[in-house]
Amino acid sequence: MRTRPRAARIAAAAALALTTVAGALPAQAASRTVGETREPHEKFAFESFTTSSRTTDYAHRAVDLAGVLVHAGTNEPVADAEVDLFADFVFSTWNPWGDHLPPDWSRRVGLGTVRTDAHGRFALPRAVIDHKGLTSDDLYLFTGTVELSAVYDADDDEQTAPDARSALTLRTKREQTHLTVETDRPRVHVGDSFTITGKVSVPAGFGPPTGTPVLFRFYYENIHTARTTADDDGYFKLKYKVKAGDGGFVAFTAPRDLYLAGDSKPVPTEVPVPEWIDAITATTDRNRQATVTGHMTDCPSPRPRRVALRFAKEGSRAWRTVATVTPTAGGWLKARHQGGNGRYQWKHAETDHCSEAASATAAVHRTETRLPGFHGTPQRPREGRSLVLTGTLQQHLNSGWKTYARRPVEIWYRPAGSRTWARKAVVTTDSRGTYRKTFTAGKDGWWKAVHVGDGTHYSTTSATDWIDVR
Repeated sequence: MRTRPRAARIAAAAALALTTVAGALPAQAASRTVGETREPHEKFAFESFTTSSRTTDYAHRAVDLAGVLVHAGTNEPVADAEVDLFADFVFSTWNPWGDHLPPDWSRRVGLGTVRTDAHGRFALPRAVIDHKGLTSDDLYLFTGTVELSAVYDADDDEQTAPDARSALTLRTKREQTHLTVETDRPRVHVGDSFTITGKVSVPAGFGPPTGTPVLFRFYYENIHTARTTADDDGYFKLKYKVKAGDGGFVAFTAPRDLYLAGDSKPVPTEVPVPEWIDAITATTDRNRQATVTGHMTDCPSPRPRRVALRFAKEGSRAWRTVATVTPTAGGWLKARHQGGNGRYQWKHAETDHCSEAASATAAVHRTETRLPGFHGTPQRPREGRSLVLTGTLQQHLNSGWKTYARRPVEIWYRPAGSRTWARKAVVTTDSRGTYRKTFTAGKDGWWKAVHVGDGTHYSTTSATDWIDVR
C-alpha cells in the first residue's frame, strides 16, 4: 500500500475506532477493576471474579477462573445462569502517520461458557491463555496484556448491553527471540534487486525456530511488505525488488507462539533519498575572487554532507573541485574562490543515504587587464637625477588585447631592505593607453604599476622593476 490521501486516513481511523469499540471496549471498560460498580437500575452483578494467577508464561499457560453472580441490591445468588468467559488480547495500534487513533486495540477470544450453581458460583478450571485464534501478524504487535472478562446476558440479545460484566488484567511473560540480518548490497535504487539473509534464534527449551515468520517493511506506511519463514536451523532468505518510495528497510520476527516475543533489526541496505541543489549565484570582485552560493534540500544523513564547488575556466570543459563545504542547518551553501572568468557548479556525490545532486552552472565574467612594458629609465640613475617610469595599460576584448585609454594607473615603490610598498603617484593613460611619470632618484628599490579595476574590469599589477641608484 502506498501513501494514502488524508481523507482515506481519516476513514481508516474511523473504521479502526469502530472495530476498537466493538471488539475492545467491552473488555477494557472494566479492565482495571475486579467486580462491578452497580448502578441503581441494574438487576444483576458479579459479586466476585477471580483468577488463580495474574501472570502466565511459556510453561504455565492455564489459569483457573471463578466468580459469583448475584441479583443486584439483594445479593441473592443467580442459579443456573450461563456466564460467558473471554480473553481480550491487547495490541499496539500501527500508526506511522501520527493520526488520532486509539493507542491500542484488542482481539477477543472465547474461553468458554459455564453455568452457575445454586449459590450463583461458576468456575472454569484450566482456561488456556495462548495464541489460538490469533494470527502471527497480530502477535508482532501484542503488548503482553490480556483482559479476562465474565459476561452475563439474561436475554441473550446481542443488540443490547450485557446485564452484568466484570474484568481483570493478566500479564504474559514472553521469552525474547533474536534476529540477525545481512544483505548483499548496502546501497540500491528503484528497480534494483537485492537479497536479505539472516537467522532467527529462539532461547533453549522454547521450541525450534522452524517456520517462524520473518516480515519485512520496505515502505513506511505498511506494517510489512514481504515475508518469508525460517528453516529448521533458523536461517531465512528473501530477494526483493525496490519500488518507488521504498526506504528505511526493517526486518522483524512474528513468532507464532504468544509467549515468544518478536525481534526487529534494520536491514543494512539504503535507498539514497533524492535531493536537489538550486538557487546558485556567483559574483566576482575586481581581484578575481568569486563568491558562490546555493541551496540544497534536506536529506536524513547520519553524517554531515560535504558538497563540492567545481570550477571550469572560461572556454574550457575541464572541471575541477576548488572548495568543499557543509550546508548550514537551513541547507545554504557558500564558498569563495579566486579563479577569474569561468563557470561554477555545486555537486554532491551520492552516499548510502543521499542521492547525487548537481546544481545548474553560474558564470562570472569581467574584462581582463594587463600592464605590459613597465620599465624605469635609466636602470642605474645617479642619486638626485631623474628616473622616468613608463608602461602601457591594456584590456582584453573579443579581438584580443587593446588599448585601455584614460584610466588611472598607480605607481608603487618599495625601498631596498623594506617589506612595505608605498604608493608614490597616480597617473592617467593617454589615448594610446600609455603612461609616464618622472621621479627624482633616491635609494635603490623595487617599482611597480597597479591598475585598480572597476565594476566591469579586473585589477592588474605589472612586473616589478629594480632600480639601482648609484
